[in-house]
Amino acid sequence: MKPLLTVLIVALFAGVAIGQSPAAKIFETEKAFEKMAAEKGVNAAFIEFMAPMGVMFVPEQQNAHEFWKSIPQSTSYLTWNPIWIDVASNGMLGYSVGNSIRRPKGKDDPNEVYGHTG
Repeated sequence: MKPLLTVLIVALFAGVAIGQSPAAKIFETEKAFEKMAAEKGVNAAFIEFMAPMGVMFVPEQQNAHEFWKSIPQSTSYLTWNPIWIDVASNGMLGYSVGNSIRRPKGKDDPNEVYGHTG
């Protein structure tokens, strides 16, 4: 009985360690987006992380990739902190809501624009 119990406990902890929740994956992706925005610019980060068929409303609906490719390279510095992540029970749809701070003229700009986005 003890060997079977030991195997079950090891399998349980291995499953927890190997598997990652969909919400954790979304959080990691959001932080990777923020890192890329800091390193390569806001435009590049949105182009990389938006779905190819993703849309934005600025104010009319347009393809997100085409929008970010069509505007001048942003000099702004963006920080983004997801505070709520939810995922459908089947794992096929998820979203995050969070707070952002944009410094229009770069990392050292004392002007901060606060946002809350979902």
